[in-house]
Amino acid sequence: MVEIVKKTKYLAELLSIDTSCIYFSCVLEDSMEGRVWVNNLERPSFAVVWNEYQKGFQLMGKALEKSAYGYLRNFFEFEIFQFLEEREINYFECGADSDELTNMLFEIFGDRNIDSEQQKVLVLKQHPKEGTKKVSKIYELVAIDGNFLKRAFDNIEYVTEEIRSTWRTTEAYLNNGYGYAAVIDNHIVSRALVTCRYKRHDNIGVDTITEHRNKGISTMLVYKTLLEAGKRERDCIWDCTEDNVASEKTAFKVGFELERTYTICWFTIKTA
Repeated sequence: MVEIVKKTKYLAELLSIDTSCIYFSCVLEDSMEGRVWVNNLERPSFAVVWNEYQKGFQLMGKALEKSAYGYLRNFFEFEIFQFLEEREINYFECGADSDELTNMLFEIFGDRNIDSEQQKVLVLKQHPKEGTKKVSKIYELVAIDGNFLKRAFDNIEYVTEEIRSTWRTTEAYLNNGYGYAAVIDNHIVSRALVTCRYKRHDNIGVDTITEHRNKGISTMLVYKTLLEAGKRERDCIWDCTEDNVASEKTAFKVGFELERTYTICWFTIKTA
């Protein structure tokens, strides 16, 4: 396995398929921060991809022959695990684009105590239309745009750090991203914004400060963000783990439908 330093759209098109996680396709085309190792520099068919924002890996492309499993095990043990240890991360978390890749991973690490769960991917079948959805008037709902980023909010980093972690720069976000925030007394309490885009799809990320949850704020912010997506003629996707019931309920409320699931697995690198 060899690391590719220069990622390109060509690399993404070569290794991404319809079931690829958008975060890792974005790494391949170099629109999100990450690292990529491939089995062949000239025409790779298999890749191990690290997403800096997700703090995890994805297996992409086609599964390798069983004769290569020993080589791959050594690659993970001596390169990938060392990379994680240098970052003081004591676990290996990885998803895969296909069942074949997932099965390959389980076979390679058959001696490990592997935990797993299903990651859900939801898609928006139809953009919402302007309606009368409301939230308490104590909240100011504001578009996360250039004017928003210039305002002196008490905790502006709640939004700017998310933007830098996903888009790298505010300029990149302002060129292609959009979203809404809820504000009370000059304090941002919730955000919904596009965290990344790949081809025709925009991924929506949502967060609300604990004490302001269960008030319908995130649903309203997502609703307004989707209205903007409709104006821009963008398709939207949403992802969450199977145990994140609150996230899934919010997605269903605004019109998302479950499209597929895929396996995420993880295990401890070194035991005490």
